[in-house]
Amino acid sequence: MAPEPEDAEETFASAAVPDVPTEPSLPEPAVAPSIEEKAEEVTPAAPEPPIVQPSPPASDSVAPAAPPAPPAPPTAAAAPVVYVTKPKPTITADGQPISSRSRLIAVLLCFFLGAIGVHSFYAGKNTNGIIQIVITVVTLGTLGWVWPLIDFIMLLMGSYKDDEDKLILNWET
Repeated sequence: MAPEPEDAEETFASAAVPDVPTEPSLPEPAVAPSIEEKAEEVTPAAPEPPIVQPSPPASDSVAPAAPPAPPAPPTAAAAPVVYVTKPKPTITADGQPISSRSRLIAVLLCFFLGAIGVHSFYAGKNTNGIIQIVITVVTLGTLGWVWPLIDFIMLLMGSYKDDEDKLILNWET
């Protein structure tokens, strides 16, 4: 037979027994808030910015992500974009050469500054431009409008020629 311990309570106390509360814990009774606490609830406080904490890395052995690689060049050669423009004609249907000067600019110069022959200077007819200035100055402008009026009508009709005897027909600048 096994020897019995002298004191049974001593053996029982030395055994590993977890701490178990004998009385269940009750929540504390709610206390009515004071006047100061109610005032703090009524007055809105400035919103606090959210606190963002960086997430820890998944593991220390992972290297940071590399920047994305640039897009690869196209494998097939792309066809170049070609803009087709209509060339300006250089001769008329009759075979007369066409000037590279703009008809629109010549018409505007003749309308606004025709009395002093600016449109003639633009067309390369410097002698005609000087003669128009002299006529306008000598006649005090009384006859300075006749020659530009004839040139204006010729420009609108498309029969005005430049110093190289080419028609000024192109309206584009």
